[in-house]
Amino acid sequence: MNKKTILLLLLAFIGITAQAAKTKTVVWNNPHFISIDRGSTFHITTVELKPDETVIHVSIKYHPKYWIRFDSRDYLIDEAGQHYLLLSGTHTRDGETDMPLNDYFWMPESGEVDAALHFQPLPTDTRCFDFAEPDDLEDGWAWWDIRDSKDKYRSPIPEDWHNVTYAKDETLPDAKVEKGTATLKVQLLGYKPGMKFHLYVGGFKPLKSPEYFEQEYTFNDEGVATAEIPLYLARAVNLGISEPRIFTSLVLAPGETTEMLIDLNNLKDPFVAFKGFLARTNFDSTRPGKGTDEQSQENSIKLLADIQKLKTPMERVQFFKKRLEASIAACNKEHKTSAWKALQRMMYEEDYFSWIEAFDANYADLRIGILFHNRTPRDFEEYDSINRNFHDEAIGMLRYPSCFEDQPEVLVREKEYFKNLEIMKAPYAPAAQQFWSVVEDEMTGMNYDLIALRRVVNNWHRKEPVVPSKDGTLLSFSDYFATLIKSPAVLAVLDEFKAEQEQLRQQLTAQSNVFYQQLDSVPPADILQTILDRYPDKVVLIDIWATWCGPCRHGHQQMASLKDEMAARGVQFVYITSPTSPLQTWRDMIQDIHGDHYYLTREQYDHVLSLYASNGIPTYAIYDRHGNRTYSHIGLPGNDVIRQELEKALE
Repeated sequence: MNKKTILLLLLAFIGITAQAAKTKTVVWNNPHFISIDRGSTFHITTVELKPDETVIHVSIKYHPKYWIRFDSRDYLIDEAGQHYLLLSGTHTRDGETDMPLNDYFWMPESGEVDAALHFQPLPTDTRCFDFAEPDDLEDGWAWWDIRDSKDKYRSPIPEDWHNVTYAKDETLPDAKVEKGTATLKVQLLGYKPGMKFHLYVGGFKPLKSPEYFEQEYTFNDEGVATAEIPLYLARAVNLGISEPRIFTSLVLAPGETTEMLIDLNNLKDPFVAFKGFLARTNFDSTRPGKGTDEQSQENSIKLLADIQKLKTPMERVQFFKKRLEASIAACNKEHKTSAWKALQRMMYEEDYFSWIEAFDANYADLRIGILFHNRTPRDFEEYDSINRNFHDEAIGMLRYPSCFEDQPEVLVREKEYFKNLEIMKAPYAPAAQQFWSVVEDEMTGMNYDLIALRRVVNNWHRKEPVVPSKDGTLLSFSDYFATLIKSPAVLAVLDEFKAEQEQLRQQLTAQSNVFYQQLDSVPPADILQTILDRYPDKVVLIDIWATWCGPCRHGHQQMASLKDEMAARGVQFVYITSPTSPLQTWRDMIQDIHGDHYYLTREQYDHVLSLYASNGIPTYAIYDRHGNRTYSHIGLPGNDVIRQELEKALE
């Protein structure tokens, strides 16, 4: 056989091999992907790259009896920009369900379904592709960077992030009140403009607000988001990108910049590097330490079993104390910064404090967490009743300090132990999120002043005199705690807060349809009649609500069109809330809610609810032209019912 023949045979073999490769089915099991699933849970279990079609097998979890929908215009897009249309949703495996195109598919009672989506064939040597829906479909699904999980692709690191170095150690700064702005810059590797992800920052209450700071920031087309966060001192905040479910916490400070680099193509370990303020500590916070996974199902089950073996209150207190000390010992052995260790120790201390102070709530949360682990959304319909049962089960098992009322020497010893915890006395403790949930009179100095300011802000609208001062006069909660603040810097923040609240009060009282503090002197027993007397010869619909109540806000939106019609026929809409609604948030919300608005004292509000035997909101009531109640309801009754009842009252 001559050389020419051998060469021809070799070329033929290569051609046949290449052709065989193109006709062979390629399978990716549990592939990597980045998703936006709009409140549902989509998991791609398998990708089949076949010569005649591409099949994506998906497992879907969604609300029972809600619909999902796939469109025949849905498509895959490869790295060259070529589109491959969705052809069918015919099942190919046992356990899968046929998924209709261009029609609603109603989720079963289980809230779970498996399906197969068939597309025009991608080349079988494809390494990466995306799934998208047409732009005209609101809140459509999207999956990006679908690739074989065996492909260890990592995004290229930008040049300005090469050779990042970290300090050998870092410590938390002592609390120092200085108004400023913390700058946070987040860059996403592997970001594509169509992703439209948002950076979430929150999880803390600003010094002058009773509400949690919650803000979203948009990523630009280069995958960079910049957040400017007003702060008065170094604080731990929560950070997240909700759609790919990337979350962490980090410490920011006024006047400081923190930068972070995240790789979307490595969702198991997405945090690449940090720069700026406490860079190494913030990076350490993204790396799990030994014994720090307190939320794992295995740990939760073991903790529950250990608790249920304990028979006396003293045994339980000693158990949680030993658990705390063991966690701290393990934390101190970690090869991480002093700042990270301090944050971890204070987290463990707050957990200990919480179990001792509110055993029933923690016990119920533990039982709920175990019961609902990996459950479908349908299970949460039973959440409230199950939660109440677990609270009842826990009552009496451990209540501190009441369980030691007959043992004063033990009570004194435990109080002394509390007082010496790091979270209570360390000058840097306010940097920890957990510090702000431990309200304890044993604190001193700046730490106590900051907690006192928090109490002033939280109780600002509770003006009833209930706390005796040193001279015996009764003060409101906010006025009492204001007298305890000593730090000039904290007092200056308090003065700013008071000035802002006074400006807000003036804005509200200037509005003719807003009643804030004007009726505070009316006895609770008379408040409802006082309100109704303002509307003689009118049909009145009363809506009792709060700014934090989702169903209440939904009711406002649902009733908007009905209100326009009924207001034209002489129906007066009256909205009642209480100090549980933060004043500024209430002010902002009511601008779009047409009607008269009343901000009652807590005692007035509770009395009005009691008249309807209501233990929840929203609560609605309708009164006819003679002031007689013709209807009341707890929860959303729907526009048809409200219309019908208003028609009756108008007769």
